[in-house]
Amino acid sequence: MDTGKIHPAEKDLQTNSKSKILYIILGFLLLERILLCLFLPPIIEPDTLSYKKPAVVLLENGNFEGMKYRTPGYTLFLASVYSMIKSDTAVVFIQHILGLIVIFLILKMLPAENLKIIVAFLFLIDVQVVRYEHSIIADFLLAFMFTGYIYFKSVFFQTRKTKFLFFSSLFLAYAFITKPVLKLFPYVSVVVLVLFLIKKESGFKDIAGKVFIFICPVLILWVGWSMRNYKQFGHFGLTVSSGVQLTVACEDFIDFFSPLHYEIKQAYKRRLDMGKLPRSSVINYVIKDVEKDYKGSEVNKKLAEIAKEAIFKHPDKYVLRGIKETFFFYFSNDSILTVFFDKMRYGSMLDAFRKGGVSGFTIAKFFLNFYIFWWFVLAGFGVFVGSKIKGIKKTGILETLILLSIFYINGVSVFADFGIPRYRMPIQPLMILCSAYGWYKMCIFLKSHSCGVKFKGK
Repeated sequence: MDTGKIHPAEKDLQTNSKSKILYIILGFLLLERILLCLFLPPIIEPDTLSYKKPAVVLLENGNFEGMKYRTPGYTLFLASVYSMIKSDTAVVFIQHILGLIVIFLILKMLPAENLKIIVAFLFLIDVQVVRYEHSIIADFLLAFMFTGYIYFKSVFFQTRKTKFLFFSSLFLAYAFITKPVLKLFPYVSVVVLVLFLIKKESGFKDIAGKVFIFICPVLILWVGWSMRNYKQFGHFGLTVSSGVQLTVACEDFIDFFSPLHYEIKQAYKRRLDMGKLPRSSVINYVIKDVEKDYKGSEVNKKLAEIAKEAIFKHPDKYVLRGIKETFFFYFSNDSILTVFFDKMRYGSMLDAFRKGGVSGFTIAKFFLNFYIFWWFVLAGFGVFVGSKIKGIKKTGILETLILLSIFYINGVSVFADFGIPRYRMPIQPLMILCSAYGWYKMCIFLKSHSCGVKFKGK
């Protein structure tokens, strides 16, 4: 009589079949990276020189001379590679290895073979992660460090072993000095940690001790680099650029005729009115125009005050701009394929909509960026987020941390800068992880079964 149960031998056969599918996909992911290293030179971005030059200076002179607007994480990484072999190909080769480790860590966080297959497939069709693995720029290294932080935090949530919390803190600390986008994130992470420990009924001493262990590496690096900036530039902080970035975000609604730092505003307006420079480059020339009268840290401070004035006078415009850039943040893409076509190398298809036009070039870029595949990832991510909002009381601590991480980096990127696809890199592996759960839920729903699968660490 058929009981409806799967025979153990048949179950083993299904498991072996799924493992083979997973290994085939992983084989394609490995082959993809080998072919890129063999046939495509490292991608040089507009910001590459600002990381490479200090790395060479560090090797030659043993100092971070000239690093005013950058944090040292990626420069240290480049210098360590260049100390062994001065080759950009070696850099991207190592980054591709780290990319495979990112995929491995994400897979380790999954309890089911089906989910692992979906995640591996989503990484295979996601043509942006591999594109920045092949670029000489900090964004992928930040993604690697941030994934390591999330992974070890998930193991800590599961085991409550302090060593995993410490490993997590080391990854976050290095991510913290790789790009300044994580400036406030350690506070978010500490709050999540405290809530987890309270839920587990930990005592005050245990909570205080674990918070100290977790936050100490971040504080050491933050204070050390900030002291260096204060001695050289008179600014205590990660970079002397926060005001610069915020001003660019408010560029369209600055009150150029108010008395606040009028001379700087007029220098800014003159450069904008000239219309000969890309908007992203205008601020750099403004700084050069006024640095003869002010120190770099003073210019940054005054620009921050100009930006804050614009925000307080026009909060509606600031919020609407942030919402618009959030759309670009999620719906833009930047494929490895566009690199083969020089004119399509930077930015995304949606840049054309920013400028108010669609052309054959735009349509070609659409297909080269594989937007449909990225929207496939977004669809699964949207289902996952919707399910967590609907069942918010049942959302696990790791799921909460992942979603807070995604929306934190989204918020900082769009409200202090632009919603360009490169800024999505540190959270893209996490979005793929969430998307896999979303698609898994959709498949289960379509089969009229309950899912019951949760993140490890819940």
